[in-house]
Amino acid sequence: MLTTDKDTLGIVWSEVDHERFHEPRHSRLWDAIGICWVEHGSVDMALLKSALRPGEDADAMLSLAAKCAESVPTWRTWNSYAKIVNEKWRLRRLMRACQSAAWQLSKAGDGDDTITRVMDEIGKAGRAEARDDSIQLAAAERGLMDMLERREAQCVPTGLDLFDREFVGLPKTGLVSIFGYPASGKTTLTLNVSEQLAARGLPVRVFSYEQNATRIAATMLSLSTGLSVHSWINQGRQPDEIESAALTKAIQQHATMDFGVVDRSLDAPGIFRECQAVGLKGRPGVAVVDYIQNLPGWGVFQELTPRITESMRWMQRIARDLGWLVISVSQLDKQASKENRRPSLADGLGSSAIEQYSDMIVSVYRPHQREVLDDSLEAMRWTHRQRRCEVSVLKNKYGPNGSIDLSFDMKKMKFRAPNQDERGSWE
Repeated sequence: MLTTDKDTLGIVWSEVDHERFHEPRHSRLWDAIGICWVEHGSVDMALLKSALRPGEDADAMLSLAAKCAESVPTWRTWNSYAKIVNEKWRLRRLMRACQSAAWQLSKAGDGDDTITRVMDEIGKAGRAEARDDSIQLAAAERGLMDMLERREAQCVPTGLDLFDREFVGLPKTGLVSIFGYPASGKTTLTLNVSEQLAARGLPVRVFSYEQNATRIAATMLSLSTGLSVHSWINQGRQPDEIESAALTKAIQQHATMDFGVVDRSLDAPGIFRECQAVGLKGRPGVAVVDYIQNLPGWGVFQELTPRITESMRWMQRIARDLGWLVISVSQLDKQASKENRRPSLADGLGSSAIEQYSDMIVSVYRPHQREVLDDSLEAMRWTHRQRRCEVSVLKNKYGPNGSIDLSFDMKKMKFRAPNQDERGSWE
């Protein structure tokens, strides 16, 4: 009402719905202001009086308008007031959702199903926004220009130079699925990348359904030191003094990272809540789920196919709603494993849901994995061929698809660019 720039009134009115005011009289007053703007393009006391509903106390409402006008320092701060109204409205919705949730939980028969429904209701209430949440193209373009000026990358490097040169790394926010046969190195590749991301300061949480925290620790120590820690565990071997020093140094380096391992069987909503709790402490991070097919059922999602579909939907929510990078390790179906062919998008166990929800799909394939060492192969050549790993990007919303060859050192648990001897053995 106070602004001399009449276009601003239309912007303010579109930002704040009249139903978002806590005080009913304020809600009615704001609705009347909106009617004036729509019908006349401006607001004054006479127009405001005509916009009031029959039976309303016009003098009281106009007096309220005058009182509100006196308490507003300047119309130029409208965006601050609009934010207050909208935020208080969202908080009231959240409070009501929490009250409803408490009542549902107190009466719950099936705890898992109730928790999932309650989390959805609270999430919707917490994310409630204005009626029109579209982003104007020009605003998005200006934001893009600001990002370019700040040199703010939307992808993060994996630390694998060949992969980063070819595919520009992984999306900072998104859902990445990694396919692979058993023992192909897909989990190890994921941990290689996770260490690099943690070293860059990103919180990492590994939700492991295949290996416990001790085995993951062994992989990480092998990766950092080049020592075969897994074989030591199997043999009960004690490291010597030099090896102990190298391991201690690696542990000290890892202590500077926010790298957590969750090896208890959380369901998909449980993973969401865990990431949500980490996000409250700071910026979004990286969630590694190994394997997506091994997530336990919850509520009505007990059978494999619907469980995978719903689990992938929750992984996408972690990526979209919380702003995380989610790396989901996935098994291949039995027929593909039996034939040992190069993985395709159709070979993932539950492939339709994985393809639908993933922003990027990467396959890990070792073409000589089943090759047996016999008299026809020289031992070193066989070793080189065992290390060959084809890493293929089958789907990529952020860049090109394609394949690269990496060397997978199974003793050191490390992926790297192949050397000349290895490449010669692969030809």
